[in-house]
Amino acid sequence: MDVFRIADRLIAYVKERYPDDIALVAYYGSYVSGKQTARSDLDLFFIPATPRGYEAARTFLIDGLSFDFWPMGWDRAERIAAFEEPLASVLADCRVLYAHSDADRSRLDRLRQTIAEGLAPERKGDLLKKDLRELERCYPPLHRLGRSPACSLSSARREVYSLVTSLLYSLSLANRTYYRRGWGQNMNEVEALRLQPQNLADRIRQLVTERNLDRLESACAGLVEETRLLLLKERRPSSPSRLFADVFAGFYEEWKGLINKALTACERGDSATAFFAVLSADDELRRHLLLAEEGIWPTALHELTAAEPDGDSADLVDRFGQDDLGVIHAAIREWDRRVRHQLQARGVQIRDYSTVEEFASSLS
Repeated sequence: MDVFRIADRLIAYVKERYPDDIALVAYYGSYVSGKQTARSDLDLFFIPATPRGYEAARTFLIDGLSFDFWPMGWDRAERIAAFEEPLASVLADCRVLYAHSDADRSRLDRLRQTIAEGLAPERKGDLLKKDLRELERCYPPLHRLGRSPACSLSSARREVYSLVTSLLYSLSLANRTYYRRGWGQNMNEVEALRLQPQNLADRIRQLVTERNLDRLESACAGLVEETRLLLLKERRPSSPSRLFADVFAGFYEEWKGLINKALTACERGDSATAFFAVLSADDELRRHLLLAEEGIWPTALHELTAAEPDGDSADLVDRFGQDDLGVIHAAIREWDRRVRHQLQARGVQIRDYSTVEEFASSLS
């Protein structure tokens, strides 16, 4: 079948019925890359210029071949160009069949330029933030896989599909590239990634044929964890440490508010508020420590295991439910004293005034 005859008829239809409602018509996929087969359709999309333009969308079959003439709004095209969706190849590699105006064609060219600039080495940091967000999408399906005794093989495989596609997209961002072929067909591109877990393509091929639910969950968990560590290592700056005093400037003065909230809760017998205040203070302290020691502000994918300046708060956290709030109150006060002492020992200046007059004097 000459699929471009179909494209010609669609463009004639657009010109006749939607002359001012469609900005662009383009094709992408196998006919662009030269990988088409006897069963390949022509992948077509159009960009509406008006709300009425969306009405031109059509899905149809001709001699058993499936065709989808689908709309992509300019707003979605901009998200794709910003790597918010894994469809960069559709825009970057498409070939325009029809443009309503030179301005419409130029707008597409600017989006393609945005994609090219987004992949440049100097923009690496922007993509590294997005790859971690994308990897976070792997955890809900991984959690559901972990409930394998209540999970059928078919539902487990749906979770594998969701997990692997998110993981592969995350790795493409980390490698500052995009896939030019669809999922499964792109294993050669996956194998060529500079940054990837060992034997990634082979492990994915094994996942799609594995029938044992426990092995399936274990293999997925291992793959996600290796990818997480790779991405965090890639995100770490070459000169990671920052001046401790700069990172913690103003930290204690705000952190003390959480400590006071926890102490007040203990005095009122409010264990829930004390618990959340202590854990919030612990979380903030560890985040700042990671930033000071490794130059990274942590995301949800970090394990906040950095040591405290002097000892660890694990003992305090463990006390909830074991000791009365009076004992926890004393432990919080000791934790506060220890953290303040160690911050000051490492050069952190703490603005602490005894009176309003002393504070007012500091402003002059």
